Amino acid sequence: MSAPRKFRDLLFLPRKFVGTILQFPCPEIVEMIKEAGYDYIIIDNEHSYATQEQTLQMLRAAECVGIPAMLRIPHIEENIVKTALDMGFSAIRAPTVSSVEDALCLIQYAKFPPDGKRGACPFVRANRFGGMDKAAFYEKANRDLVLAVNIEGEEGVRNMEEIIRLDGIDIINVGRVDLSVALGVPGQTNHPLVEQEVRRVSALCVKYGKYSGTYIERPEQAADYRDCPGITHFLTKTPESVLIDGYRTFFQQVTEHCKPGEY
Repeated sequence: MSAPRKFRDLLFLPRKFVGTILQFPCPEIVEMIKEAGYDYIIIDNEHSYATQEQTLQMLRAAECVGIPAMLRIPHIEENIVKTALDMGFSAIRAPTVSSVEDALCLIQYAKFPPDGKRGACPFVRANRFGGMDKAAFYEKANRDLVLAVNIEGEEGVRNMEEIIRLDGIDIINVGRVDLSVALGVPGQTNHPLVEQEVRRVSALCVKYGKYSGTYIERPEQAADYRDCPGITHFLTKTPESVLIDGYRTFFQQVTEHCKPGEY
């Protein structure tokens, strides 16, 4: 089976799929993630200093090697959403979605009529600059689009069922870091209070036919969700973390083999 090219294809895999998030601009890392066997990558524009041009270069790298790419936008704003989709992303993740109104705004900005109010232009990169079927572009874009939202605060937790049941929202995740702060256990991302909300979201996703993922730092944590059908995918340690941990361990092992006093 060839690798999926669109993020939506991942939703129909017969297994849980695995990805990571890249928070610094580097197309080569995108290629490495694919070479490592990962299913998808999230390119971050929320906690990143990447420019639009750098973001486009990472998307091009993802397309070249055949790894589906999702863009995490900094916030829900019409121009931000429209630019990302015109650029060629077919999956967007919005942070800190706290209400039905937030989620509806995302849907409206991201989908063409009649499902939304995205501005129409057939000559954007997403339609190969007008080289593809101009009439079919709008329907195909709506069909391929994957919208993901992060529920990260107490208000979002209160409104989570109403958000999850909305037509047009495909993936709902709990932002463990922000939620741990909101719940009074800052930094304790695996605290029972946080885990309870992760499980509640996953159960609601099963109820409404949606998808949910969760962050894991260690491979063995995946086993905790083996029998949790609502958790359909994982987000693993960032490339930055893997690089720092790997180099730190390597450096420490090298210095241990040096004679005393050399370092």
